[in-house]
Amino acid sequence: MESAWAYQHRPGVGVQIARRQQGLDPAVVARAWATQQRLSGRFRTLAARKHTKSIVAAAIARELAGFLWAEMTA
Repeated sequence: MESAWAYQHRPGVGVQIARRQQGLDPAVVARAWATQQRLSGRFRTLAARKHTKSIVAAAIARELAGFLWAEMTA
């Protein structure tokens, strides 16, 4: 739930994340980047429709959990 709040900001790859991604499969990094962009856009879209931000964060957390489950079982 806590990590879902980070998606209210624009997506970006900082120095620490870039260092963590070194040596990973490029397909995994590409899927993670696409998901980061999608969830960030979804947060902004839902928040713009005047939903309560805590409800939006819960929806994003559910989608993030689904992405993590898919990555771990693939």
